[in-house]
Amino acid sequence: MAEWIIRGYDSTTKLFELTAPGNLVESEIITILTRLSSRDLTPEEVIDSSKRSNHRGAKRLLEPHIDCFGEVYSISVGTNPYYVASKHRS
Repeated sequence: MAEWIIRGYDSTTKLFELTAPGNLVESEIITILTRLSSRDLTPEEVIDSSKRSNHRGAKRLLEPHIDCFGEVYSISVGTNPYYVASKHRS
């Protein structure tokens, strides 16, 4: 089973690259990426990012983005720095 590759970036500079078990499901990967991304936010930004989108002051700084490019499935969270998990589809 393919592993997840998790990378952290600051603009185009790769900060790190780690692997996670391939049997982790999408929601578990999103949790990991959200936790990583929240470390870079202020307490106010974490609170505002946790509000429902229809609440005043809500921000989408921790919203996951899911993409599929051919055989590669990827999930990203954050603006800058940001975090990406990718895995080849089996």
